[in-house]
Amino acid sequence: MVGDSGVGRGFSDTVTETSTRSWFSRIGGAFTGALVGLNLIPLACWLIFWNEGRAVDTARALTEGAGSVVTVAADRPAAAREGPLVHVTGPLDSSATLTDSDTGVTVKGAVALHRQVEM
Repeated sequence: MVGDSGVGRGFSDTVTETSTRSWFSRIGGAFTGALVGLNLIPLACWLIFWNEGRAVDTARALTEGAGSVVTVAADRPAAAREGPLVHVTGPLDSSATLTDSDTGVTVKGAVALHRQVEM
């Protein structure tokens, strides 16, 4: 059995590689991480301030819009109501027949036909 490596009989060769870092290298990495973290704090504060400012602007716009909205009946639109923000509620129906020319799908009484293709 000279030259038999044991391959095929359940034996396996393993190699372990050990590396070391000096104390100064580890301290340098720690200081670098600390400096990066300290620089990220002002950036995070600015991002929070910017995001909250946008949220306040959105809330003000929604409040202003809600205060100026006018409710109008759907069956009687009035020309005098043109210009301000208008809220209309009513039933939606259609007697049209919609057809998708590519697939041949026909839908009667629908108000929209949407095709979504996936591969």
